[in-house]
Amino acid sequence: ELENTQLARDLHALRMGTLMNGVVERLSKLQPGRLKLEVTEDFSFLANPIHVEQLASNLVTNSMKFSPKDRPVEMYVRKHQ
Repeated sequence: ELENTQLARDLHALRMGTLMNGVVERLSKLQPGRLKLEVTEDFSFLANPIHVEQLASNLVTNSMKFSPKDRPVEMYVRKHQ
């Protein structure tokens, strides 16, 4: 049970591949051609879209900052079995 009832109302069905495509499209403007996304199997989940978008953006941004600048940042979306 969720302790914060407001949080429960903010849950939406999201598609991970669609969400990551949006993050990559937005962040690719910072370093064009560096981000590589492969969606092998999209999947749905319930979450707060603002929080998940922020989490994904932070992970991708950190990957861009702390990996070699001459190498692509590769991401894969697939459903874990």
